[in-house]
Amino acid sequence: MNQNPRTEEVQRLLLDLPLERRVEMQKRIFDAGVAALDNGGGGMHRGSGPDGSCYCPPPTSCGTDAIRSFQQCYPWEIWCKMRQVNIDPVLYGATAEDRDSDYSSLSNFGQLLQAIELMELGAQKLDDKNTQTSAGANLIIPIPSGAVPAVPFPQPHAGVGLFITWSMEYDSSQPLDVTLETRGVRSLFEETLPNRIVDFQIAPKTNGGSIYLPYSYRSNRGMDAAAVQIGKPTIDEEPPGVNGEVELSGLVPNMTWNVYVLGPFNTWTRDYVAHCAQRAFLAIGGK
Repeated sequence: MNQNPRTEEVQRLLLDLPLERRVEMQKRIFDAGVAALDNGGGGMHRGSGPDGSCYCPPPTSCGTDAIRSFQQCYPWEIWCKMRQVNIDPVLYGATAEDRDSDYSSLSNFGQLLQAIELMELGAQKLDDKNTQTSAGANLIIPIPSGAVPAVPFPQPHAGVGLFITWSMEYDSSQPLDVTLETRGVRSLFEETLPNRIVDFQIAPKTNGGSIYLPYSYRSNRGMDAAAVQIGKPTIDEEPPGVNGEVELSGLVPNMTWNVYVLGPFNTWTRDYVAHCAQRAFLAIGGK
């Protein structure tokens, strides 16, 4: 999937600037994005006017690749209502289900879309995946990071979360309880660590599955739900020296795991938006 012309133009203009000016402009873009994310999905996209009408701006051709196709599938008034629906903390495929998540819900669908729009402006497409096969009960997989850019803009390793798949030969009649924890992920904008820890159960007699795990963070300021974050794998501070990684426990031997970043312009990011859109549509009574 190619970058849209609007993103390519912004990146080209920024790269033509002197380094100091480029960093200043990048910071202004990011500060605007942080303000939008702090508002739970951003500015004009929130809610309805006093008369009950939607005051979201109409869809235009400059929407991001992951979003544009889906917003055109729904009447704009419906799309506005869908943006208010909180999203699931983890999205599981048919062969797995949640046992215990670190958050009960995440901020609304609109906030996720805002994060993706901002990510696609400030990052590049990353198709890398890291694959490992378990030899026992535990496994650590590095989060794909791509090449480190020579200049601060763009960020090729940024994403709004992870897409994780597995394949196995599990003939047991008992379900498999797995714990998944991310470490060494830092927010692209703030000194926060949007790492996740979830417990889930893999159904018996299955040969694979998948989950979408958005990066998210909740401060101690009384937030109702954790906020989706744009994160990147980096060196964590607790414990020192931990790079971005996924740790899995409770496994059986010979499980093959793949870790992808929910980054800009990827098919799995697009699929994640499609799943969230469908669930938001059903949540507001759509059929």
